[in-house]
Amino acid sequence: VGSIGQLAVQMEKGCEVETDMVVCAIGACPNGHWAAQAGLAVDRGAIVTDDFLRTTNEHVFAAGDCAQVKDALTGNFIKSCTWPDALVQGIVAATNMAGGSRSYPGIVPIATSSFFGVKFFAAGPLRNSSSHNSSLRKSETGYRLVLHHEEIIKGFLLIGTTHDYAELKRALLTGQTRNATIVAETSC
Repeated sequence: VGSIGQLAVQMEKGCEVETDMVVCAIGACPNGHWAAQAGLAVDRGAIVTDDFLRTTNEHVFAAGDCAQVKDALTGNFIKSCTWPDALVQGIVAATNMAGGSRSYPGIVPIATSSFFGVKFFAAGPLRNSSSHNSSLRKSETGYRLVLHHEEIIKGFLLIGTTHDYAELKRALLTGQTRNATIVAETSC
């Protein structure tokens, strides 16, 4: 709903929320229709693969946007929709097609972008489950949320101030214990 200079989002229950901008994003939507017709297992549009990127037909491999691969943090199988992940998957699939035996370690879902000069980074699951504690820091220049379990970082969200992105990402990927240089905010 809206015109130039006036925007509102009509919610499901009928109320309207005024806003200056609306951003809609659905991500990649793989179409596994042809793969399913060929007899391959497909889940939510993505071709099911194993740790070696083999499909349910041992002679067929899948990589990139069409493949469902392991999330390295949770072990669940999810859609893989980024160019860097597709490159690594292509190398693994090609190695295995050529007779090698190389497993794919899985992806770590990381989202990065910038809107009107404000950067954000999100990595790992960002739902605060009962097994996770969260550390939150707000400032005039940013917002920082870190989820951890037994002092191990499980996910984070940085908006604005993103200078410690690399350190948090390394801790997330390696399972390092959080320390004072990484988390110096109040836990809740």
